[in-house]
Amino acid sequence: MQNAFDEIVSAINQAKEVNRVCDMYTNTMVDLVRGRLRGASPYRLASLKRELQHFNAATKQWKD
Repeated sequence: MQNAFDEIVSAINQAKEVNRVCDMYTNTMVDLVRGRLRGASPYRLASLKRELQHFNAATKQWKD
């Protein structure tokens, strides 16, 4: 039986691995979502739009 600390460390490591895999497949996920956004929650779309305001489409760079 693992102690609580080992379980926490394991959970953190799993979360890091999930983030790493998500980072690897970001473009694939965007391709899957594009064209299906009309079915998304308006609140999630508003959040996405706020995030994208930090991206300059002309220069293809994120603003600091």
